[in-house]
Amino acid sequence: EEDENEIKVEHATFSHAGPVEDDTKLPPKVDSEVEVLHEKVTKQIIKEGYGPKPARFSRCF
Repeated sequence: EEDENEIKVEHATFSHAGPVEDDTKLPPKVDSEVEVLHEKVTKQIIKEGYGPKPARFSRCF
């Protein structure tokens, strides 16, 4: 005699992990040093670039 409240699970797969995140869509992990340039201005390298060094007064956005 089977219990009415009994739950039968056959051939089931359970996953407790969250959705797999695509690393290309995430911001880079930053572990570089933060340099204080002015009272309210800091500089931190997020990702090393490549190519020639920019001119002295060039702007990066």
